[in-house]
Amino acid sequence: MKKSHKLYFQNHKIFIQLPRHYSKDNSRFYQTIIAQDGNHLFKSIKRHNIIFIGIEPYHRAHEYTPWSSAQNPEGGGAATYLKWLSTELLPFLRAQYRISPDNRDLAIAGASYGGLLSLYALLTTPHQFGNYIILSPSMWYPDILDFLGKCDPIREAKHIYWYVGGREGIKHTKIIKPMVRNNQLAVQIVESLLLSSNSKLKFDINNQGIHRQRFFKKHFKQGLRYLKFNKKGS
Repeated sequence: MKKSHKLYFQNHKIFIQLPRHYSKDNSRFYQTIIAQDGNHLFKSIKRHNIIFIGIEPYHRAHEYTPWSSAQNPEGGGAATYLKWLSTELLPFLRAQYRISPDNRDLAIAGASYGGLLSLYALLTTPHQFGNYIILSPSMWYPDILDFLGKCDPIREAKHIYWYVGGREGIKHTKIIKPMVRNNQLAVQIVESLLLSSNSKLKFDINNQGIHRQRFFKKHFKQGLRYLKFNKKGS
């Protein structure tokens, strides 16, 4: 089986990148990272011991956002998207690839709206993933901080890497300007929701970081190191 390939499933292009020794041991199952926006975050990563899955969105502004807003009237599909991911896409992929059957070995990752979706998954479907790489989530999104303040505590152990660039929002419109401050407030709220003593959350700010792919890719790799996905079982 080729190391990297793509397939189509229900209007979505899916990118698969397999571990370097995948074909040598048919009994081994692997930790898996599901990344939003296709394979942009992981396509430059050459050696690993995990399965990378990148999902290209069909309607990004709808699928990755929790509700509609004046800025995004087509939003509101995040809950449906996460249900599709867990009940349709993952069973299909588990039948094709040796993805660990233990959801604690799964990670969800994304940047910008994809980071917002990954955070929403943590808060609404905590049983589905054990690990999260949340990159520059759109914490300017209307009412998102109020929503976080009303979320239930999370009892399962979670491992979370969270990043935002220190210069994000500086030159943007009024609603996006508090991007860094809102991320800091959101991290404080999420930390208060994590009840398990085995949970861990690392929050990184790159003082020079702006809202661009090159920073997302760099901190995606840092997230992998923090979660130690490449080390477990290698």
